[in-house]
Amino acid sequence: MASLPSSPSRSPVAIAHLTCIAARFLRIVVAWTLLASAFPVRIPHLRGRSP
Repeated sequence: MASLPSSPSRSPVAIAHLTCIAARFLRIVVAWTLLASAFPVRIPHLRGRSP
């Protein structure tokens, strides 16, 4: 039994790639949140009941 799981799939390149994807996803989420807060638009997906 190895104490540290050393798998060939977890390479520094893959970790950097996942980090880049996560950073891009977070940036998109923050941008959408700012747009939604700046422009109060009715979003049917978030609000099921529209007034």
